[in-house]
Amino acid sequence: MHREGAPDVESFSSPESGCAHMEFFVMKILLPIVLLVLFAGGCRSSSLPDVLEAPVGLDQCPQSPNCVFSGDRDAEHAILPWRIKGDLVTGWERICAEVVVLPRTTIVQKTPVYVHAECRSLIFRFVDDLECLLDPQSGVVAIRSSSRKGYSDFGVNRRRLETLRETLKTLDLID
Repeated sequence: MHREGAPDVESFSSPESGCAHMEFFVMKILLPIVLLVLFAGGCRSSSLPDVLEAPVGLDQCPQSPNCVFSGDRDAEHAILPWRIKGDLVTGWERICAEVVVLPRTTIVQKTPVYVHAECRSLIFRFVDDLECLLDPQSGVVAIRSSSRKGYSDFGVNRRRLETLRETLKTLDLID
């Protein structure tokens, strides 16, 4: 069946039409895509972090009680986020510095808006993940702390973030 205006099958296989179809493809499809990519890359603001540098958001907590997250709607997992007072860059750097001094804690990834730290338990050396994600527009820091293994953490992740919250409040870094 042949639609009006559509090229027929033979025109695709003939050598004369190959150049015309290639020209159509390059000029009408490929060139606009290339220009769009080049233009979009040139418009990126240098003051914002690369999209690939930080995650889009923090993961929700699993059903197990060994996680707390400021974006969770479940009361068992919910915790209030932090709001930075004053200069965001200075506040963020000082928050990251306070995360580093938590006992048995190592920062494994840090960007201008995201920090991921591993916190190890004292005796069995279990690893918990602590994450903070700054929203530069609002100054709100989403927080999450979760055990990698097991079912219950006996409240360790919540206590870790609440202790850190009190430290940051004492230092007048957050509301």
